[in-house]
Amino acid sequence: MKDWRIAVAAAVATIAVIGAAQAITDTAFKYSSPKVGFFSINPVAMTSDQSFMDYVRTSTSLTREGGAGACFGTGVNLPEGAKMTTLAVWYQSDDVGADPEFSIERQRHSDGTLETVAHVVGQDDSQTRKLVTVTVGSTVATVDNQRYSYAFRVCPFAIQNVFRSARIRYTYSDAGD
Repeated sequence: MKDWRIAVAAAVATIAVIGAAQAITDTAFKYSSPKVGFFSINPVAMTSDQSFMDYVRTSTSLTREGGAGACFGTGVNLPEGAKMTTLAVWYQSDDVGADPEFSIERQRHSDGTLETVAHVVGQDDSQTRKLVTVTVGSTVATVDNQRYSYAFRVCPFAIQNVFRSARIRYTYSDAGD
């Protein structure tokens, strides 16, 4: 009589462990309420749009050195189905005539079509570190990695405009990608 109880207890324990392991690794796992995530962008991640562009990139800043205006960009990799909520950018400027622009863009895999997801202009020319933010529109906020690739872009437009860092705030509801 004792042996069958041990066998049943072992079977129940095994099923409990397998069920717990599946819950931890299952990509269909849903949180009861959305979680908040942040995707940070450091100047080190940025590259120039133009090969002839002279620029200085350090671990704390990115700025043009001269020549024609160009933009800088880096890829953005967020979880499938995440919802981007806010783009926040830290910058410095003392050029009254050329305000820096910052954006998140997405490119359609099938035909290369570009679409702006969020765009903001830094208009403070006080040469102190400033924060500018923009809310991502609800029609383009949901990440769709199956159809699009995403990028963050900086267009300084003047050598006095310095990109310091950026952060994309997003929410997500499941543990998968």
